[in-house]
Amino acid sequence: MNNYYIVTEAFYHTSFLVNSAIELIEQSKKYDKVILVIRNKLKLTKETLDFVHDSSNFSDKESQISAIYQTYGTISAAEQALLEYHDIPKRHCLSGANTVQFEDLNSLEVQSMVRSDVSNKCAGIFLDCILQPWWITVFSGKVINAHTAILPYVKGMYAIEQYILSCSTVESFENSAGATLHYIDNGVDTGAIIKTKLLPDIWSCNSISHVKAESYLQAFGLLIQYSFSENAFCLNDAKPQEFGGQEFFAKNYTSEKCELSNAKYLQFKYQKMESMNG
Repeated sequence: MNNYYIVTEAFYHTSFLVNSAIELIEQSKKYDKVILVIRNKLKLTKETLDFVHDSSNFSDKESQISAIYQTYGTISAAEQALLEYHDIPKRHCLSGANTVQFEDLNSLEVQSMVRSDVSNKCAGIFLDCILQPWWITVFSGKVINAHTAILPYVKGMYAIEQYILSCSTVESFENSAGATLHYIDNGVDTGAIIKTKLLPDIWSCNSISHVKAESYLQAFGLLIQYSFSENAFCLNDAKPQEFGGQEFFAKNYTSEKCELSNAKYLQFKYQKMESMNG
């Protein structure tokens, strides 16, 4: 028996991941069971999310977006870009047939639940928290993470938004924007890399938050696509990272840095357009 765990957060942007996971993985029957393990810190309810993600309950997209804001309570700048440039997913983070919710993914309750599953299990994660080492042990190392930047250059939280502030050239930013799929280890985004994918046409974005929004979708796409690969979770399909790169932390990404990073992106975009126009 093969069970696939998708471990993520109860946020608006993760609804894009769960929507694809249910549509493509759960319904494909590749795995005996797809189990969604959701860290629901906002204490959202399935009934409320069912309502706001169903466009038939609203007269137009603007009123649905207003309901999304009210329901989730906190919408990041990148999530605002997702709302502006992409359709609202029909499914959300609590839509799965096999969904369990926790506030602490490292709790004894979660550990007991996962250890009791004696199947040939694997996990794909997208989280804003660090998992304890027992996750790696319990899953025999078969845990992959989707990261919204190119490793090993850019690690951590709000990574691409903070990295651009240290970029000296347009090219260095172009080579760091995108997504990475990697196995997790005991470090922060330091595990062996399965695949990287640069974000195409990043200068068509309107802000650094828009870049982050597209990076979310690219990361989710890598994770979903990998789930169907013939040798998924074989452990020998990745390469160790060759150097350390830069690590960034959420606590350092202030509102001031948000404004500065967006200004830097627009500066780079102008430079790129100027060079392309001769």
